[in-house]
Amino acid sequence: CGITPHHFIFSNKKLAGPNGYEFKCNPALRSEYTRTMLEHRVINGGIEIIESDHAPHRKCEDAGIHSSGIATGAAWPFVISYLRRKGATPERIRALTFTNPVRLYGLDLQPSTKEPDFERLKALKAFYTFDPFVDLER
Repeated sequence: CGITPHHFIFSNKKLAGPNGYEFKCNPALRSEYTRTMLEHRVINGGIEIIESDHAPHRKCEDAGIHSSGIATGAAWPFVISYLRRKGATPERIRALTFTNPVRLYGLDLQPSTKEPDFERLKALKAFYTFDPFVDLER
């Protein structure tokens, strides 16, 4: 079972807040209870892969339309920091983000020892119209 970061980090309460339309996604964000249970399974087992949602949609202000999807492409190091703060072990994070996907897809890859370039990621995030993960940096 896989999950995108926004489904275990955000609840449907985000939809009623400022920029709520930016949190529109399919499947939809769920209740705080469900979010908490999903987060528990990510950290402790039961969900084996964290997936991305490369949804770099641009706002269509003229038409008042916003596409579903939450861009996660530049958020990965911040999501990993979030998981560490929530108690996920380094081994669990490695399994969720590397080992399990590599095994599932039969890839011949070795893990990288490079650290994320946080400044470059912050620069990339400027290309998105909205960054729902900005609070993860704190």
